[in-house]
Amino acid sequence: MDQEVLDENELILGMMRRDGVDLTCPYRVEHHFSGRNFELLEKLAIALYSLGFEVTDPDEFTDERGRTAFAFDAFREMIPDGAAIAADQEKFWPKLATFRATYDGWGVDVGGGSPDDDAGEESPDEAEED
Repeated sequence: MDQEVLDENELILGMMRRDGVDLTCPYRVEHHFSGRNFELLEKLAIALYSLGFEVTDPDEFTDERGRTAFAFDAFREMIPDGAAIAADQEKFWPKLATFRATYDGWGVDVGGGSPDDDAGEESPDEAEED
C-alpha cells in the first residue's frame, strides 16, 4: 500500500473526528470509481459486488477534457478505520488496471449529507439545495 494513500486515509479520518463524527459507529463507507469505458466499468462493479460490496448504477459525466466518462460507488457498512479501509483498497488496486478504471477516493455518509475525501465541503448539488 502506498504511504500517500495511508496518509490520506488518516487525514480524512482525522477531519471526521474534528467534525465530531463518532468513529466507533458503523457508517456507509463509499469508494468512488470512474472510467471512460462503460462496459469495463460495469465489469469492475460486478467484480466488486462479488467481493461483498454494494454498488451504485454508473452515472455518465463529462471529464475535465470534455470526454464522456462514467462513475459509480462501491460501498459497505463498517466502522471507519484506517486499517480496514486500506484492506478494502488493497482489493481494488489489481482490478483497476484490468478494467481500466480510476479510484477516486472514499467518503462516508454520516447522515444528512455525503462528505467525501473533501471532508466537509459541499458539492455543487448540495450548495444549490441550501
